[in-house]
Amino acid sequence: LPDRAPIIRGSPGWLDGARLLLAVLLVVLLAALVVLLVSLVLRRQKATPEEAELVATEVDIEDENVSPEDLPESGWLAMARELLDKNEPRLALRALFLAGLALLGRTRFVRIAKGKSNREYQRELARRAHAAPGLLETFSDGVHVFERVWYGTGHVTPPDVQQFAEKQERLRRYVEPE
Repeated sequence: LPDRAPIIRGSPGWLDGARLLLAVLLVVLLAALVVLLVSLVLRRQKATPEEAELVATEVDIEDENVSPEDLPESGWLAMARELLDKNEPRLALRALFLAGLALLGRTRFVRIAKGKSNREYQRELARRAHAAPGLLETFSDGVHVFERVWYGTGHVTPPDVQQFAEKQERLRRYVEPE
């Protein structure tokens, strides 16, 4: 019988090392990509107050086609403060209402869509707000006040806007508990 040389297993060859290096590089690349995407999403959602104010000047709050998605929540809040300072309580109330919708959209309690009515948002919120008791009632109260002022003949004063802002803050506490 011919003498067979034993097969020695042990040290990996250069090909195994190259495969390992490639796998490590792919994992590092994917991790970097995930970090980049997360930072972009967070940056988009949390505009600085200065950025929000800059963008807020470009949105016409009186336009019936304005959407909660046109500004981040911070932009709507900055606009509401600015409008209240200019003694425009009716417009400030609308900016606060849009800030609330932007918040609900960002936190995925509702899906923002142009042409969607406030009643449709209420129905959608009723389906999704079980984990946040009180959220639907607070939003519905806000809808009632907003519609009375924006579409009806309701008069609004700066103190009324302040009360509405407190409701919107309550809305935030329901969707982003501390």
